[in-house]
Amino acid sequence: MQIFNIPNRPATGPESQLWFKNYCEMCDREQRVMQEMLDSEDYIKWLSEFSFAHNGFSTDQLENTSIEFSENDFKNIQNFRCFYNVIGRYADYHYIIGDNMDKAGIAYYVRYNGIVYKIGSFASGGLFYCKIVDSDLSEATVIEFIDVVREKNIGESSIVRERLNQLSEMIIELVGIGIKEDEIRGTVDDTMRLVKN
Repeated sequence: MQIFNIPNRPATGPESQLWFKNYCEMCDREQRVMQEMLDSEDYIKWLSEFSFAHNGFSTDQLENTSIEFSENDFKNIQNFRCFYNVIGRYADYHYIIGDNMDKAGIAYYVRYNGIVYKIGSFASGGLFYCKIVDSDLSEATVIEFIDVVREKNIGESSIVRERLNQLSEMIIELVGIGIKEDEIRGTVDDTMRLVKN
């Protein structure tokens, strides 16, 4: 399950071309961040240390001005959504059903170095949390982070397919609200020219 923080897009005109370009850049950035999380243990090590130091966290803490974070902590908290998506993708691929019993959203249990973390999203969307939980979970399916890293290359072709499917769905939606095919083609062509430059 992927969750993206996408602003409302304008329906037509130059604003829609700029929006589409920005959306593609955001998707590319998130893909790079997600790949870095699999290529290096830097993020999971930070997550482990930060969770211990702060007894877990949620991304809405960034809005709390009474808490000061280092620049690195701030960036990593912002990127936690990408980590959640990495785990969610792995869970989807392996038919692991997330824990949604608390109706707050979907949560997954991830083990790293013998410690189990519950990572989840709030149903309101856009907010995520991480907390350390009892490592003797008998009912929950615990995802071993090392297994996610081992399989990182399996999903690369499915990532491309997923992105193209998202683009197709967006085009279908635009046609459904009455945008002419020529306008859509022109916007995509203009965006591709911008990307090539």
